[in-house]
Amino acid sequence: MEGIVNRLMELHGGQLLTPLAMCAVLVLIFKALSGLHQTRGSARREFLELFQDVDKKDDLWLSVAVRHHFGVYLPVSIIRRLCKLDQPARAILEVADAWSLVDLDDVTGEIRWRSKRHASPASRRRLAFAFLAGYFASALCATLLAYILVVGQMSARTSFVYWIWVVLGGVAALYCVHRSDLLRTGGPSLERWLGVK
Repeated sequence: MEGIVNRLMELHGGQLLTPLAMCAVLVLIFKALSGLHQTRGSARREFLELFQDVDKKDDLWLSVAVRHHFGVYLPVSIIRRLCKLDQPARAILEVADAWSLVDLDDVTGEIRWRSKRHASPASRRRLAFAFLAGYFASALCATLLAYILVVGQMSARTSFVYWIWVVLGGVAALYCVHRSDLLRTGGPSLERWLGVK
């Protein structure tokens, strides 16, 4: 192992050591995400066990059971409304994914957009496009900076700070693509299943 590290230090003056260390960290992150995916499979089984005899349970149980499977606390009135549709599981899944865009007024029972700029479909499309453009810009900048750091002649100690910028650019790109997808698919889902205008 020590020989491998020494050999990596010799290649490009140690320039490849930082990206390889980051790749190792990414592998660990992907393994953790894979473990979460397996945990979600067992959560689905537990959810199905909990959901037997649904009529005998109270509102708190229903809210927690849906949170256990779909990951969001939805109001019980919304859950019951979605359960009456022809595709209740799909409706609850899509509404749960987009719930961060809306909120339920406790007094009137009306579902409102959390941000006024999300109320217009045209505005949501523009924001989704802007986030998608932000994704491409962040990913391109991070990729170009990583390429320059790998082929450049900068010392490993100095380049470490720039590698942090590469990671931040990658995180920003992931955030932008997530928000773009949420706005692109979430609005139509809320309009379809809940009639949010």
